[in-house]
Amino acid sequence: MFATRIAKLCLLILSTLAVTQEIATAAETSTRGSEAFLQLAISYDLSGKPELARPIYDQLSRDNNAELSAVPSAVNYIALNNIKLATTLFSAIEHSAHSRDRNYAQLWSLWLTAYQWKGSKTALIKRNKQYINTYTWDLPWEQRIARLYAGEITPEALLLSISNWNVNEKMKSDVLTESLFFANSYLEFVDNNTSLAKELFTQYQHALNNSSLEQPLLLKKYEK
Repeated sequence: MFATRIAKLCLLILSTLAVTQEIATAAETSTRGSEAFLQLAISYDLSGKPELARPIYDQLSRDNNAELSAVPSAVNYIALNNIKLATTLFSAIEHSAHSRDRNYAQLWSLWLTAYQWKGSKTALIKRNKQYINTYTWDLPWEQRIARLYAGEITPEALLLSISNWNVNEKMKSDVLTESLFFANSYLEFVDNNTSLAKELFTQYQHALNNSSLEQPLLLKKYEK
């Protein structure tokens, strides 16, 4: 009788372990599947087809993968000119536990404010300085982008400083693409200097990173 109980207990333990393994395997498969769907959505964005990416981001959000896809999903809303939903999502990402996402969303907050601003440049710069004094950026180039929106440096100085970096070319290209996007947006929305924005795009177009989320936004705006 005792031996029978021990045997049943062993079978129960083995059965529980098997189920636990199945759950872990299913979770791992689900995660890989979600990441694959996310990469598909991003590939649509990078190829200039944000309308095809949108349903994938929406599905990922419904499948409790909103955090995984939050940043590219928010940029996708920008590509689709859905400023209201982009603002809502970026506002949420500003409170993310992940500093990289949080810092990036803070730059987009500056962008969205400038894009929708109706007042004077002086008032906008004052508002931006107050905002920048509230937050910090871990990455040096993002700190410089923030300083640009506070009127402390010029777009040319920002981009030149990155061009002179002695770092991996892939990294430099990615940083330059991000910085060019925000610098040109500053020129368009704050300085009202479209001609200089076009000049800078032409100057740095060859160095754009085709895997950066900002690249298709730049091409859509200036490559006509």
